[in-house]
Amino acid sequence: MTGEHRTVLLMINALTIGGGERTFVSQVRTLSRAGWRVHVALLFKTGELRDELIIPADHVHVLSFRSVFDIGGYFRARRLVRAIQPDVVYSTLNEANAIARVLSFVAPRYCLITREANMADVKPFFYKTLDVLTGFRSQAIIAVSGAVRDSLLSYAPHLASRVRILHNAVHVPLNPPEHVRQQDDAVRILSVGSLDEKKDHEVLVRALAQLPGNFSLTIVGKGVLGARLARVAAEVGVTRRVRFAGAMPPSNLAALYASHDILALPSRREGCPNVVLEAYAAAIPVIAFDIPGIREFVTEKTGILVNERSPKALARAIESEFSEHVKIREMGRAGYELAKSAFAPDLHNRSLLQIIHSCCQAI
Repeated sequence: MTGEHRTVLLMINALTIGGGERTFVSQVRTLSRAGWRVHVALLFKTGELRDELIIPADHVHVLSFRSVFDIGGYFRARRLVRAIQPDVVYSTLNEANAIARVLSFVAPRYCLITREANMADVKPFFYKTLDVLTGFRSQAIIAVSGAVRDSLLSYAPHLASRVRILHNAVHVPLNPPEHVRQQDDAVRILSVGSLDEKKDHEVLVRALAQLPGNFSLTIVGKGVLGARLARVAAEVGVTRRVRFAGAMPPSNLAALYASHDILALPSRREGCPNVVLEAYAAAIPVIAFDIPGIREFVTEKTGILVNERSPKALARAIESEFSEHVKIREMGRAGYELAKSAFAPDLHNRSLLQIIHSCCQAI
């Protein structure tokens, strides 16, 4: 399904390192390879992933919005839309979705697709109100999971007919990756995500203190809670067993997955966590708390869901389920097969192009 002679404008806040941003870059590439004339609007700033776009430099536009209330930003966006005359505008993340919908009232007509990448019911009241009042401007709303769809419809049920579920995708190697073992009884836990309240790494650091000494932890990411997590590690006596690796580009993550045994995702909320799919592609199992947005992706064959949010419950689950490397390998292989059958890029790309094609036909 090609986009020959058609133009698409993709809008995002910025291309900083994050799961939603990485998916956005992948979708830019998909549309470009499918023959679309692709333009990208970075609403607030550029970001580290800017150089990963494979489109001409003059097709990347930084609109320098100061906020969603920036009238000058809307004039710049309207001039851009009038200049390139897109058939489709595709936006992702709260601010970009709000701006794209408001812009649709004053710009030339186009098919608008907005993408909900996180649980919608925790949005600030302002963005929920915009969803309710302007959601009808989106010809299609992509929800990255059933949980995200349900969270949106909990306060905007009139948008149900517009919602399409499209899970994120992950590159899956032809064969399961070989894991690097340095010590036979070592169990190496990996956690990837921003160091903030939502990801809740503190419960994982405290759980590590209740695990035997052969368990270690690597945390990849940066954020406002970095210093606090280091203090907690010292407080509970695991400073030598936990490594804070900082932020890493996506290209460096494959080696980390290959050198660890399990992925721990202690998040309080998730939409469709890319790190779970990446762990499956790397053939390592997942442990997480039983919350919407994760429950949809972790099965009893591919990982463990913990009901109680506490260091004790998390440590107990890790030790009971992941002390034996045979079981770790079995779960990892099951995750790999799931990634290959359900989350491969070809499946995602076909579904994305079908949604866009249907949207274009409807206007």
